[in-house]
Amino acid sequence: MCGILPRLSQSSEWWSRAIGVNARMEVFCRENNIGFIDGWDHFTSRKHMYARDGVHLSNSGVSVLAGMIDRESPCLMTFSVHRSERNGTPNTLIIN
Repeated sequence: MCGILPRLSQSSEWWSRAIGVNARMEVFCRENNIGFIDGWDHFTSRKHMYARDGVHLSNSGVSVLAGMIDRESPCLMTFSVHRSERNGTPNTLIIN
């Protein structure tokens, strides 16, 4: 699971809420043996990682996020296979 990434030009309230959601997601993932990708620090205050709207990623940002997912994918795949062996459901991997 991938945490919320920072957005440029958002209020401090938005940033605070996003950080709080990420913290709760990280705890949930750890407690449930789910891989968690925290890209917050990789994208904070790096304007070149974003398109002009400050929300969507630029090509550079997409490359960085894809690299982070690639590095974590063995962990995510292990979880997916482990879950399917335990409960007999098909392997499913969702990356948002």
